[in-house]
Amino acid sequence: MKFVDLSCDLGESYGNFKVGSDEEVVPHIASASVGCGFHAGDPSTMRKTIELAKMHNVRVGAHPGFPDLLGFGRRNMDVGSRDITNYVLYQVGAMSAMCRVIGVAMQHVKPHGALMDMAAQDPRIAVAIVEAVALYDPKLILYTTWNSEVVQAAEKKGVPLALEVYADRAVDDAGIEIPGYDVSTLGGTPEAAIERVIVALETGRLRTSSGRLISWTANSVCFHGDSRDTLVYARGLRKGIEKAGIQVRAPADWDEAGEASSS
Repeated sequence: MKFVDLSCDLGESYGNFKVGSDEEVVPHIASASVGCGFHAGDPSTMRKTIELAKMHNVRVGAHPGFPDLLGFGRRNMDVGSRDITNYVLYQVGAMSAMCRVIGVAMQHVKPHGALMDMAAQDPRIAVAIVEAVALYDPKLILYTTWNSEVVQAAEKKGVPLALEVYADRAVDDAGIEIPGYDVSTLGGTPEAAIERVIVALETGRLRTSSGRLISWTANSVCFHGDSRDTLVYARGLRKGIEKAGIQVRAPADWDEAGEASSS
């Protein structure tokens, strides 16, 4: 039996501002990446989101980003390596505290937005992120893409990986993520975007924004909690993956054949 993770970035409301439909999304997913307060989220939202995930047996992880509430963490920042490591440590530590009091294990770390995108192409940033995970707990699974600079950095430190394909983000012909949600680059409809992901899981070939098929390795499917079509992806991805004969299961629950790794 083939296992694939299905994750969503959640817990991104803060203060009086509500982002997403976390309560409706959580029952459909296997893993939740929870905002840790830098790009979105706040302490009460973090705790509430982890409690919600626990109710539905959904694994949780930290979703650290740049300190950029105004830009939702999606603006590039010029930050030193030590600061990036400390940003990640700080946010993972906050997430760990909430997990501890709720009584759940933290499964993973997934960088958010610009931090993730910059690390994919900049070895210095990739190393700084991996350093933080390795210092805190090298058994935590780090989410990235197969073609990211994070892969090589994690392999050197022995940090396990989950390799993502984004349902609601396009890539160009070089395999680089195109920031922002534009369904026209994904086939024109959420349903076409979902089919694009299923094809990638079954064939190892992902359709780019131009329509070209490129090689793509993935054992985790991600969608975002803040788009207008989030619930369409939550329901449709789960149904489509299972219809393809693939079991949705969080990386921490994979058997040895599907163990999270960089290979």
